Amino acid sequence: QKWWGIPKSSKWLISMSEVEGAPNVIREAMAAGIPIILSDIPQHRALLDDESATFIELGNIQMLARAIDCAIANSGGLMVKVDGARSLADEYSLENSKRQYRELYEGVMRRFS
Repeated sequence: QKWWGIPKSSKWLISMSEVEGAPNVIREAMAAGIPIILSDIPQHRALLDDESATFIELGNIQMLARAIDCAIANSGGLMVKVDGARSLADEYSLENSKRQYRELYEGVMRRFS
């Protein structure tokens, strides 16, 4: 099975990382339109907000269990956030990424020219 089929067929993504670099799997979940439950760390907050993901205090097992119970019982609350996450995923499109890199390189070149 190709990788893209995995997130598209998932019910939700749970990532309880303590630290992240560039969390590509979260971006892929955003683009796939699946609900996301994340540890409340700066790297996750840099990608998403309370309107687009469910955040869990790092190490709060009870809070995570409640979020999972809610997701299993009725993903309605999580599904509402999917549209927010999907719209944020557009920021990471190929076209936007190319534009941002071009702007960065042009700025560096102007600075050292």
